[in-house]
This record gives sequence, C-alpha cells and structure tokens, in this order.
Amino acid sequence: MSYRPENAIVIGCYNSMQLTLKIKNLYDLQYHIFKNKSNCLEIIHSFVPIPELRDMNKVRIPAMTFKGHIVYSRTLSEVEKAADELLTFVETKTKDGGSAAIGFDIEWKPSFRKASTAVEFVIESMMAKTIHFTNSSEHAGVKQSKASVLQLCVDTARCHVMHILHSGFPENLKSLLGDRRYLKVGVGIAGDARKVFKDHNVSVDALEDLSSLANQKLGGQPKMWGLSSLTEKLTCKQVLKPNKIRLGNWEANPLSSDQLKYAATDAFVSWYLFEVLNRLPDPDTSTNEAVEVVSNAPSLVC
Repeated sequence: MSYRPENAIVIGCYNSMQLTLKIKNLYDLQYHIFKNKSNCLEIIHSFVPIPELRDMNKVRIPAMTFKGHIVYSRTLSEVEKAADELLTFVETKTKDGGSAAIGFDIEWKPSFRKASTAVEFVIESMMAKTIHFTNSSEHAGVKQSKASVLQLCVDTARCHVMHILHSGFPENLKSLLGDRRYLKVGVGIAGDARKVFKDHNVSVDALEDLSSLANQKLGGQPKMWGLSSLTEKLTCKQVLKPNKIRLGNWEANPLSSDQLKYAATDAFVSWYLFEVLNRLPDPDTSTNEAVEVVSNAPSLVC
C-alpha cells in the first residue's frame, strides 16, 4: 500500500464537488460521481466499495490470486533464511546475463480519526491505506503506523510474506533490497520504498513503477494505473480488495490465512504484470514484432 497519483484526483474531485454541489453525505457523492461520469467513478472504485455502481459498469470477472506456496516469516532467523532463498534465486537468474524482477509490496495497520460525516469516513478510509505522506508522519492528527509486513515474489511457485515489524531486517535482506541488480516492481512502489526507509531506515533501490511501464508499453493517452485496473486491462481478471482484510490489523502476530493470501497475491500480481508488460514491444516497434510478442504473452483482450 502506498501513495498513488490518482488519490489526489479522488480528493480533488471530492473537494470540487463539495464546493459546487454541496455534497453532504456518501449517497450524494455516489450519485453525483455516477451522474457526471467523471474519472472519479473508476478511481474511487479502487478504494471504496460501491457495489451498486460497480455492477452498472461491468459484469463480474474472475479473481486473480496467488496459488503457490506462501512462506511466512515472523522471526529474525526465519526472515534471514527467506532472504537467503531469495538471494540464491535471483543470483541464479542473473548469473548468465539474465534479469530478475521482484514483486514488492508492504502493508501496515491503518489509523483512523473519528469522522463527522459519512463522506469524511470514506475519504479517511481511502487515505489510511493508500496515501503515504512524505513530509510528516501525521495527517489530520493521526499518526501513521509503521510498515508491518513486507511481501516479495519472484515466480508463480513461492511468495514470501515477512512480518518485519516483529522480526526486523537481517543484513542479507537489506542487501537484497538495496542491490541495484535486482529490479523491484509494483504500482506506486516509490512511495512504499520511502515508507520502508522512513519507518525502518532500510533503502530499497532499483524500482520500476508498473503504471509508468504500462504507459510506455501500451501507448495512447497516459493513465494513472492502479494494480486493480492494470490487472483487468492485461489479464481480464480482478484483484479482490475486501476492506475487512485491506484495513485490518497488520500488526497482529500471527497474521490470519486470509491476510497471508491477500499479501502474497499483491506481490505476485505485481511480479506477474511486470513479466507481461516486459514482453510487450514499445509502441514504435514494428507491427509484425508486436504480434509475435503479444501472442506469447497472457491474453490482453477480454
């Protein structure tokens, strides 16, 4: 979870509507967003559950989940062992001039203040787990919790979920995250990296933002892709984001099986989408080459 550029648009749309339409509650907000058919509709669906409006816009599509083995590490020694496994994997992949990408994500316990209106509660819920404030650890009088969980995924077989709040960072994990030979990929990944450094004084280098890569590969008008929207675009599947889990207690020790699956899926999807995008040609590549590459990639047409 991290800062996404589209969050500012959500808040901006809300503020603008509040001033011009005098929105007083959640239902007014839903109605005017739908009536105006603005970009806010798609963006707000990434963070706020409005089933009625969502169903009007698209039929249900299958969920994308991680189906491999989840390695859950809770102690320093367990995380150290997991980092060794990851280092061995990426070193082997890059040994003969190859490349290695690591799906990267973090989770932390959300903090809330008492909201005076339904709309404020919606906005506060979105901000709690989607916006990382670089200049201050507090917003609206609420101190943000430290990054609790780190998820790393490098293939379809195994994903690592590390409870860094309780385990800390062994030196080999710091080395892996700071090694510029190994690309870390995700949506809004720069915000996640900043939070890890701020909370734990650990640098995460060699970052690839999937939204920027998607704009480069897909061409057309640049968009601010979220993980969910990009997954739908490239795979015709959706990433489920139930609030009960997304806004749950990520400091709990141990995490629940649902939390582990949610966390592993986010990192896996980030890795998977990078692999899909990386195999696509740039827009200025010849048509024949584009057809050949796309034919070898997962479906891009629903």
